[in-house]
Amino acid sequence: MKDGFVPSTFNFAPDVEYDDIRGAIREAVEDLSIRDGVVYHTYDGHSLRPINLEHLSLNGLDTILLCEQGHTPEHENFSQAQIRKYANSPQQQKQFHRRDAIVGHLIKRDEKPESLSVVQTQLLGDNRSRSSEKHEEITDPYCDFSLRDGKIRDSEVEIITRASKILLDEDEHKKNHESPHGSQIPSHSTKTEIEGNTEAIIRAPCAEWKTGSIATTSLDGNDKNIYSFKVGHPPFTFSLAGYPYKPNMPPPKYLPYNEIRVLKPLDRKAIFSGQEITKEGELRITDREALRNQEGIVVDVLKRLAKSIAEGRGVVGVSLPIRIFESRSLIERITDWWSFAPVYLTPAAQIRDPIERFKHVIAFAMAGLYVSVSPFKPFNPILGETYQGEFPGYGISVCVEHTSHHPPIANFYLVHKDWKFYGRYEFKGDISTLNNCLTINQEGPNVVEFSDGHKIVFYLPTIRVGGMLRGDKITRYKGIIKFVDEANKLKSVIKFDPSERRAIYDKKRRDVFAGLIYRYTKGALKKDSDEEKFKDLEQTVEEVHGQWLECLYIGEKKWWDINEQTPVRTIPVENPLPSDWRFREDLVWMKRGNKVIAEEWKLFLEVRQREEKKLRMMHKKKQSRY
Repeated sequence: MKDGFVPSTFNFAPDVEYDDIRGAIREAVEDLSIRDGVVYHTYDGHSLRPINLEHLSLNGLDTILLCEQGHTPEHENFSQAQIRKYANSPQQQKQFHRRDAIVGHLIKRDEKPESLSVVQTQLLGDNRSRSSEKHEEITDPYCDFSLRDGKIRDSEVEIITRASKILLDEDEHKKNHESPHGSQIPSHSTKTEIEGNTEAIIRAPCAEWKTGSIATTSLDGNDKNIYSFKVGHPPFTFSLAGYPYKPNMPPPKYLPYNEIRVLKPLDRKAIFSGQEITKEGELRITDREALRNQEGIVVDVLKRLAKSIAEGRGVVGVSLPIRIFESRSLIERITDWWSFAPVYLTPAAQIRDPIERFKHVIAFAMAGLYVSVSPFKPFNPILGETYQGEFPGYGISVCVEHTSHHPPIANFYLVHKDWKFYGRYEFKGDISTLNNCLTINQEGPNVVEFSDGHKIVFYLPTIRVGGMLRGDKITRYKGIIKFVDEANKLKSVIKFDPSERRAIYDKKRRDVFAGLIYRYTKGALKKDSDEEKFKDLEQTVEEVHGQWLECLYIGEKKWWDINEQTPVRTIPVENPLPSDWRFREDLVWMKRGNKVIAEEWKLFLEVRQREEKKLRMMHKKKQSRY
C-alpha cells in the first residue's frame, strides 16, 4: 500500500444491478492504474485471494486490495486485522470518498436522455473532489451533480471544466490568460477557483486545449499504432472508462494533426471518384471494391432492417459490416453540403436587397448537393459525438454534434462575423423491396441568419439510392427543396425530376430541377402536396431551373456551374473537444487501415450504446412510478 493512500467507499442504491456495480469498480481500478502509472491487480481484502473483475462475485465482498503487478498482499505485509482496523478507523472514515456512481449515471442520463453520451460521461469522470461544506462529503467524481441536492449541472460547463483542468498546458496554467471577453482563466491549482469561474472557462479559446497532441505517442511498448498493452483504452475513450486491455481490441494511438489536416478533394473528377454520371442524370457506383463490399449485404440484414423499422428506429440504427464504410463519421460528412458557404453566404451578407440575398442562399444550398454523394457509407455517430472544423482562410468555424441516437439527429452551427448558419438534421430511412431502393430524408430546418437579423430557412430534398437488391447502385435526389423568408413573404419551391421542364432539358434526365421564387400568402396551404402546386402563390418573382449535377439558373442568369466554380471544404481544428469524432477507437483503426480491429471496436461501441439506452429507459420507468 502506498504511503498516504486514502481508501474509497462505494455506496450503491439497493436496486442497482450487480453488473453496474462491477462496472463501477472496474472503472475505479482503471482510473487508479492510469493515475499512478502502474498496473494494479485486485485481491479480496479478507482472504487475500486474487479477484477477477470480469466475473466479480459480490457475495461477502466488502474490501478490495490493489497491488502492483508482480506484488501480492503478502509482499505488502497486509493482514486481516490491519485491514479491519484501517477500514474502520474513525480518522479514516472522515476521508472516505462517496462514489454513488451508478445512481448518478441513471439520473443524469434520464434527465437529458439525448444530450449526454459515453464520451461526456467519462469526461466527468476525473479525479476531482468538490467539497460540500453543507454535507461534509466529497461528491462523486463520476457524475456531474450532488445526489443530495439533486441539481444537475449544465453538461457543457462540466465538459469544459473537465477539459480545462486536464488539458491546459502546464506552463500556461501558471499564469492567467485573457479570454476573448476579458475574463481571467484561473489556474487549476485551486479547485474552488475552477468551480467558481466556469463562464470564463467556457470562453477559453480551444487553442489553449492541447487535445490534438494527447495520446499520439505510446504509453508503453513500441508499436506504431497501439497506445498501450496494459490500459484498455486511450484517454478520451468512447467506451466505458476502466475497460481492461484486450488483445483483439488494442487501444489505438490518436491520429496526429498532420494526418487529419488534409484538404478533401475539390475538383469534380476527384469528388465523383468511384462513380459516373449516367445518361439519365444519376450517379452510378463503378468502384469495384465498393461494389464487391456491398454484395450480399442487403439479403443478410433485411430481417434486421424490418425489425428496426417496425420498432421505429429506421434503417440508420442497424449495425452493418464494416467493409461498406468509409473512414468518416456522418457528422463530418454532412459538412460537404455546405461547401459553397464562403462563395455565396459571405457576399450575401453585404447585400441589402432581400430578393438578391434570397437568391444567394438558394445558390449556396443547390451548389453543394453534389459534393456529399459518395459510394461509401459513413460511420453512424455515437450519442454526444462532435465535429469541430473550419473553412481555412474564410473566417468560418463549424460545430456539429450528434444529439439523439433514436431518432438520429445532428445539430450544427456555423459562425462567420457577418452571418451564422444553424439547424438540425433528423435522418429517416426507408427501404422498399418492391422499388429496389433506399430513401433517406434529412428532416429539420437549415437557418441562415445574417448580422442584421434577417433569416432565411430551407429544407433539404430526399436522397434515393437504387439497386439495393439487384442491378446498378445509383443515387439521385428526389422530392422538393424549399426556401422561406417569412419577414419578406418570399418562398421558393424547387422540384427534382419534374414532369414540366424547359425544352432545353432532356425529359429523361433525372438530375433536372425546376421551380419558382414567389411571394406567398400565409395560411393558403391546406395540405403538404399543395406546396408543389404553388397554391399559396401571390406573385411570381423568378423562375429557377437547372441540373444538380451541372448548373443552376435563376431567371436567365447562371448562378453556378460545376465546371466553373470550385467548392471549399472544411478541415478539422487542431484542438477539439474530447468528444470529437477523431477520438473514436473504431474510426481511428479504420483510418489506420485495420478493418478487423475497427470492426471489433465498432461492435463494442454499438453494444455499449444499447446498454446506455436500456439504463435510461429503466430509470425513466422507475421515475414514472412516483
